[in-house]
Amino acid sequence: MTFHNKIRAWIGRFHNRKFRASVVQEKKRKYLFSSKETSPFKSSRISAKKKNTSFLRPFSPLLRTLHFENRNPFTLLIGFIGIILIGLSAYILLFSPYFRLSPSRVVVEPMENTVNTDLVYRAIEGIYGQFIFAVNIDSIRSDILGLQKQIQDVEIRRLYPNGLKVIVTPYPTIFQASIAFLDREFFLTSNGVIVPNTSGSGAGNFPNLEIVSRSLRDELFLDYKQVIPPDTMASIATVKQTLEHDFPDLHFWLYRYFPNERELHISLESGTRILLSLDDTVADTLTNELITFQIYARKYGDELGQWGVTYVDIRVIGEVFVCRDLTVCGKNLADIYGDVYR
Repeated sequence: MTFHNKIRAWIGRFHNRKFRASVVQEKKRKYLFSSKETSPFKSSRISAKKKNTSFLRPFSPLLRTLHFENRNPFTLLIGFIGIILIGLSAYILLFSPYFRLSPSRVVVEPMENTVNTDLVYRAIEGIYGQFIFAVNIDSIRSDILGLQKQIQDVEIRRLYPNGLKVIVTPYPTIFQASIAFLDREFFLTSNGVIVPNTSGSGAGNFPNLEIVSRSLRDELFLDYKQVIPPDTMASIATVKQTLEHDFPDLHFWLYRYFPNERELHISLESGTRILLSLDDTVADTLTNELITFQIYARKYGDELGQWGVTYVDIRVIGEVFVCRDLTVCGKNLADIYGDVYR
């Protein structure tokens, strides 16, 4: 190569170097700046954003598997935050104590004072700490009804996030009850269950019913016991309602129930006693007895309010036996029914 050719080659390389340098500068200008960006500070902001995506590098195989490698990294960041929030919510709902039943948040609301709230709390104490959404309402209701037979209905409401409200409705009370020769007071509900009268109040609002039963007198535990069958209790309630409605002037002072004889004796303030049979083996027995007494009372009602009649026996359908002599009739009652008439 001649000297002239060497000079031309060196000048060509020099011009080529300047061209490459200008291309490199042009590429930098093209990739670092958009057409709208003129500030030289934009490049540092974009480079900072690029550095922020470095935390995704450990997850790049997963992203490629899920075809997320070409997505906007900030979209992925929002997605991961959403997954974390869902996981935390699931933990709070399923595992945290926030939705676990707390004893201080379980409230028992009795509709009448014949409900023993202590027994209700005892029946449901096993649910404390359970997940509120998984509580078996039917099982709780069954446990409460099993301990107190005078309860008619139990309504249970969830108090979010960790409480329950238990509304207890008992059968209505219709008598103040007692067991013969036993010095205790009870309330008798319409389904035949005796409830202890612990407060000693409210007795004057109900008529008295005495149950003459030696077996009940020897019982150790009488509280919340079914002492009268529901069907018999319904018959007694019918007698009470009919007599009080049809004869408001007669003051029915005491009802005596004899479970062995299946009889109901009703004492008036005048001392007269009305003897009825509750035997349901014969159809419409009680209805016919009440009709017989209504006929008799409308005709001889005046003497019922006086001390001239010891007892009126209407246990035989269609017949009325009136016993007036106090000594003879009192002895008859004592011989048949024992010390309760002595």
